[in-house]
Amino acid sequence: MAPILAVFVVLLLAKLAAGIWLDLLNLRHVRAHAGAVPESFRDFIDLADYEKSIEYTTAKTGFGIVRELFDSLVLAVVLLSGLLAAIYTGLSEVFGYGIWGQALVLFVTGIALGLTGLPFDWWSTFKLEERFGFNKSTLKLWWTDKIKGLLIGFALGYPLLALLIFLVTAAGSLWWVWGFAVFFGFQLVMVVAYPMFIMPLFNKLEPMEESELKDRLFALADRTGFQAQTILVMDGSKRSGHSNAFFSGFGRFRR
Repeated sequence: MAPILAVFVVLLLAKLAAGIWLDLLNLRHVRAHAGAVPESFRDFIDLADYEKSIEYTTAKTGFGIVRELFDSLVLAVVLLSGLLAAIYTGLSEVFGYGIWGQALVLFVTGIALGLTGLPFDWWSTFKLEERFGFNKSTLKLWWTDKIKGLLIGFALGYPLLALLIFLVTAAGSLWWVWGFAVFFGFQLVMVVAYPMFIMPLFNKLEPMEESELKDRLFALADRTGFQAQTILVMDGSKRSGHSNAFFSGFGRFRR
């Protein structure tokens, strides 16, 4: 085995072992405190719900370890077997070796490799989450989300890949500096654009009605220096029974 491949295998195994070790360490800590509700939680959760949360954590951690093992195996096979090189050659013959053709090769390759994760995504949603009463999604909605994500990924990712390939050919040894600047700028734009233009394609967002809760949330934002312009309520419950809240944006686009 070539030295660079040996280094790759060692690093991959080290990453896999570290991840699994941390998962097991967390799982052992959770199980060690399964007998009684921690004092800081006793005001809003009873023992039955707490034990259910431990069961959920155990099941999700085990599932995560299996998925991590599978993903590592796929990565090793793709890189060490020569499959990635064969995919690249075959797709390049179809799409060409120009900038736009090579960008399409990279995008299609990424999609193809990502297909291996679909069964795990399905199992997580319709088996694991369903088992614990969290799943609210339907198979139709699940597929719709996947297709929308693919189309948006193509609309945004394909031109970015083409631009990156152009920088590699045009900027010489400093292509990575220009590439970093482009992707950093893109991320800043997306911090603002994602909740305003992309999230509404998946969820319905409405301004929170006037209430004591809204006043308290604005007061919390002011105390923490996050002066939000608005508070929106999202219909996330059509997919999951989990609760969620987050901040987004910067400057006058905070929400």
